[in-house]
Amino acid sequence: MTAPDLATLPAIPRDDDGPVFRAPWEAQAFGMALALHAQGHFTWKEWAARLSEEIAAAQRRGEHDDGGHYYHYWLSALETLVADKNLVPAEELRTRKDEWDRAARSTPHGQPIELPRREPASGRLREGRMTAVPFDVYRDVVRPEWIDHNGHMNMGYYLVVFDYATDEFFRWTGLDEAHRRRERVTTFCVEAHVTYHREVREGDPLRFTTLLLGHDAKRLHYIHAMYHAAEGYLVATNELMSLHVSEDTRRGAPMAPEILARLAVIQAAHDAVTRPPQAGRSIGLGNRPAPR
Repeated sequence: MTAPDLATLPAIPRDDDGPVFRAPWEAQAFGMALALHAQGHFTWKEWAARLSEEIAAAQRRGEHDDGGHYYHYWLSALETLVADKNLVPAEELRTRKDEWDRAARSTPHGQPIELPRREPASGRLREGRMTAVPFDVYRDVVRPEWIDHNGHMNMGYYLVVFDYATDEFFRWTGLDEAHRRRERVTTFCVEAHVTYHREVREGDPLRFTTLLLGHDAKRLHYIHAMYHAAEGYLVATNELMSLHVSEDTRRGAPMAPEILARLAVIQAAHDAVTRPPQAGRSIGLGNRPAPR
């Protein structure tokens, strides 16, 4: 295995002493690539070519990089190369990446980032099982900062953790961070409705399920259910309509054909089950409480 020659890499940020990193994760990504190369998983020529392809793709999308995004491209190149080499299954790679992202966003500044306990592999949704009904993967725990003066999770944080469940669901449909960055697309929530059923307190484990209610070329209509993971009771539901948006125009845009194909398979499976009574519910004094 030849030693890595940094001079063969496109425009790597560096000074007289070597590579320069703006954040610790950049140094970690750099070290991971060098370690995998040293272990013989890919040649340096392969790595330089993959990184060059990622940067060229960004330039074709019109992205201008002053050095601040270099290691975002580095990380994307590393993810795709690791997946192509089957070092880690693509589904597992996306899952772990999203877990780190959620953990980083929810950890107070200065505190160590800790990942939640993972479900056993037999209990997790594996790639190819698109017909699972409902989608049942995301788990969380009620955090201290989510508690209000009533001693239970504040209503606003229900939306926060439901949004984390949306991230997990979208990752499963293929609308993950890598796809969004590559295609320069995103999603906007255009309508949402929450029903609150039971309170939860600090430390309570949460389980989330998601049902795809409908979709078209630009929109997804779905509903989450939040349960107490240990006691099994329904805590809340969140019905949403999300719009697929072009980052360039900031307007609705059709989803990629491969995403629509995946959604069609999911939709066929999810249409076979009875919709929850909270779906389509409107607010009003005349409404009876929805069943728990």
